[in-house]
Amino acid sequence: MSKKNIIISILTILILYTFAIFPKQMISASSKGLMLWYKNVIPSIFIFMTGVSILSLTGFSKTFGKIFKNIMPSIFGISKECAFCWISGTISGSPLGAKVTADLYKNGIIKRSDAQKCLAISNNTSPLFIIGTVGATMLGYEKWGYFILFIIFISSISTGIILRFIPIKENNTLEKYIEKETISKLSIGEILKKSIYSSTETVVMIGGFIVLFSVITESFELLGVTDTLCEIIPISKEYLSCILSGILEITYGCNKISSTDLDLFTKIISMTFILSFGGISVNLQAISLFSSTDLSPIIFILSKILNSIFSIFYTFIFYGLFENQIQKTVPTAIITDGTAISSNTYVLISLIILLLGLLNCIYIKIK
Repeated sequence: MSKKNIIISILTILILYTFAIFPKQMISASSKGLMLWYKNVIPSIFIFMTGVSILSLTGFSKTFGKIFKNIMPSIFGISKECAFCWISGTISGSPLGAKVTADLYKNGIIKRSDAQKCLAISNNTSPLFIIGTVGATMLGYEKWGYFILFIIFISSISTGIILRFIPIKENNTLEKYIEKETISKLSIGEILKKSIYSSTETVVMIGGFIVLFSVITESFELLGVTDTLCEIIPISKEYLSCILSGILEITYGCNKISSTDLDLFTKIISMTFILSFGGISVNLQAISLFSSTDLSPIIFILSKILNSIFSIFYTFIFYGLFENQIQKTVPTAIITDGTAISSNTYVLISLIILLLGLLNCIYIKIK
């Protein structure tokens, strides 16, 4: 048995042991994770994921790439088709960006180096979650959600620019990933079938990750792992517990941070760090979606770590500029599941896309 399998086996035994000793708490944690998936993930991700899959199978990515044909090569040094992955991942969040990237790579539309670099910039936390859930609900100020989104966005771009100058080895075995059925030969029924099946499989997988990491997080609390680490790391138990929870699963971690008595700056920088990294749960979801290819999960994780480092740096720089401007919560519209989301959220996303289009036009005009 390999060392990796030994570690996984030990963790599994600990979780099962915790279930046997604390069945009530563990079942409660499992139920919370399941309800989070049922109420929030399925309604928000399934339709969008199916739509993006349809667009990918119909060859829309090539058409979309023409709109941003100069931005992607000039900024990130990757092919224009990667724009489809970037915009899809930016709007919907991880792990959809990983799925779109893997699909384009499997279909031979983008090469390995492009796909590897695209993974780093197209798998960020969903803007709706950052602005609505984190900003408006957890922090009570929607504008702080916009601030965190801005930090994550520029951190992602900075990571992409750094990766531009790092060579990624190509391969000569791309043909083994390309499906025998070409896109042009697929009927409407086959496109819908493939898209729905693929999206359903992915959504179920995401649900399993959410439930699993809800249980793992609860296990660490019940087994006293946090208490042990507090004796090693000289920070408060409450804050360490929040950070560890966020590193494992971002929703649970950010919620714990928002409920503490920490000062606002500490809350903001901690949440930004967690959201930029993405959490082990979400990152494993992304890795599982491109695990059937030869794309490197190590490079992907390193890019997420670099992204979180940039986020801390930019938060220190820009926090003071925003602090005096943010005085009160922006009027919000409460949707049925209780999450506060402003209509300005959708306007912001549209403006980002419009701005990128304008930059592309200006670049073409100058050239």
